[in-house]
Amino acid sequence: MSGSATSLPASVSILQSIVTHLGDAQPLFKKNNPLQVQFLAFLNTEKDLIELPSFVSSPESVTFIQLMLLTALSLLDGLENTHIKWISTKGKTVTIQWKNKMSSSFTFGKIDQSYKQFQSYFFNKVFSKTKQNAQLNRDFIASLVHLFQKYSNDLEASINRINILTQNPVQMISSIGENKDLDLFFIILSSLPSEQLNALYLHIQQFFPANMELKTSKGQMVNLKGFFQIPSQDIRFLIDKIKMHFNLFFYSDAKEVRAKIQQETLSFLKILLTNTSYFTETVENITNTRDNFLATQLSLYTLFCTTLQRYV
Repeated sequence: MSGSATSLPASVSILQSIVTHLGDAQPLFKKNNPLQVQFLAFLNTEKDLIELPSFVSSPESVTFIQLMLLTALSLLDGLENTHIKWISTKGKTVTIQWKNKMSSSFTFGKIDQSYKQFQSYFFNKVFSKTKQNAQLNRDFIASLVHLFQKYSNDLEASINRINILTQNPVQMISSIGENKDLDLFFIILSSLPSEQLNALYLHIQQFFPANMELKTSKGQMVNLKGFFQIPSQDIRFLIDKIKMHFNLFFYSDAKEVRAKIQQETLSFLKILLTNTSYFTETVENITNTRDNFLATQLSLYTLFCTTLQRYV
């Protein structure tokens, strides 16, 4: 499935933005490069980088930091990313629409008021720091190293589990039934053939109470029966359904409904994935996600960890 920048999952859009602008900060990734030496000198002042005119006037150094902040957001709460509604990159300008209806924007290589507002919100979301305690310094770089190492470990574990669950339908069903890996649930559901995903939602909608409502990613209250009854090939609409299904499957306060949705989801998938054609297509989609997305993310985290360790 394909879609516009705002229809793609936030984690995918973030990765695209990072990869697109990685070259703009390339000197900072090269050991003993003059700009890398200069960045070390910035950190050695033990001041907040944003207070240093020489840092602010270096577009490569500013882009380097901005890439790190985006990377920190990329796996903040797993692949489903419940904090970010969508992210869009046009030219060098990044716009983030948060789930709480706030929005942030910044331009790669530029420190201005928009970027400062984004940075303040970032520190609060990622590190629970107030504006007064949010500084770009060596301690911040060390915090990023620990965060990216955690992301790497989480991704490696997910990739290893993917290698197991794609072996046969039984492994795939049990991986969902165990209710342990939220990311794998998201990956498996989003990898089903579109027609079969629509069929799943047409099936489970019958088990919702007639008056049950839930809020969509757009902040709209919808009747669940009506919402899941509508078939679609639109990636954004399907992702909204998957996210809502995710919340119902794992977190619904209506315990009887949650138990029924879990039971019917597993029952449906058990029948669906024993069909060789559907299982093969699902495995192909999961494998593509692993090779083209998760593996790329893992490579970035490894690159950033190795680079940042030179600065701490």
